[in-house]
Amino acid sequence: MDENYAIMYMISGNSVFSSYFDIIGLPGYTMSEMPGEIKGIHGSCLTGYNIGIAKFIPEKNLEASIEVVKYFASAYVQKNFFVKIFNCYTAMKSLYVDKKSVQY
Repeated sequence: MDENYAIMYMISGNSVFSSYFDIIGLPGYTMSEMPGEIKGIHGSCLTGYNIGIAKFIPEKNLEASIEVVKYFASAYVQKNFFVKIFNCYTAMKSLYVDKKSVQY
């Protein structure tokens, strides 16, 4: 099933269960965690942003690269870009406790 097929069925209300990108406020649907094999453990990832540091970069660039990864993984970026601007969910659970983040 491709993305167009899935979204067509979701918008028409003809889908009971569907895994799709973060869609906030789609009438008739509730967002839930992907089920896991063990109760209370959910480790599925349908899509995401992957970031890393190349193994063979010059030593002089390593520290700066680490700082960039730390920045993208920070609560500031997760809250102000992924949650607030892109309207996506984040794996950073502390942001769901923060009342200012939850309002987005």
